[in-house]
Parts: sequence; C-alpha cells; structure tokens
Amino acid sequence: MKKLTYGGYVCQICNMEYPAQEWALKCESKPVTKDKGVQVGDIVLITKGVGVGEPAKVIKRLIFSCRWQVGDWEQYWHTAGVHVILRSSSELVTFSRALTFDNYEIVDTRT
Repeated sequence: MKKLTYGGYVCQICNMEYPAQEWALKCESKPVTKDKGVQVGDIVLITKGVGVGEPAKVIKRLIFSCRWQVGDWEQYWHTAGVHVILRSSSELVTFSRALTFDNYEIVDTRT
C-alpha cells in the first residue's frame, strides 16, 4: 500500500485509490486471479463484445480494480486482463479495448 501526498492510499495491485489505509490494505489482501499468462505481443481472439471473432495484439497487461464492472465487481476484482489493439476490416482504422479473462482466447504467444 502506498500513501499519497494528499492523504489517500493506493492499492499496489490495482492502483485503486482509497481515503482510508484500512480500505487500501483490504484491497491488497485480495489475490490476483484468472491470469491466463498472456504477455505483451501475444495474439488473442476476442470472444465477446466489440471486435468479436477478430484477432488482437496485446499491448498491456491489466489488473482490474473493484470498480471495473458494476454489479459483478466481486467477480472481476483483481482479475488479470489485457489491453489490445485491433484493426478494422478496412485496415485503415485501428482501435483498442480492454478485455477481461472471459472475453478472449489465446491464439499465438510470442516465442
């Protein structure tokens, strides 16, 4: 847990800010789950949401905080995910999105 200069506290796992030290410590006590071992540069297949069926390149690994999904926040709190970049079918437009563990499958890993 990291103390901020203005008096808040940050969970060192998900970078969520809290006004009280106890809350940050409670957040840090939650383990990281659902890690598929995907690394930057790997290719994944999007299985849900925008870009479904498209391959995408991992540009960043993520750990989701309790604020990630309204209603299902407990399921996603400190789960591993990825930020990916995709190309549209026109190949002229690229876009990116975050994917939770249940929104992608591994296609190819860097070697």
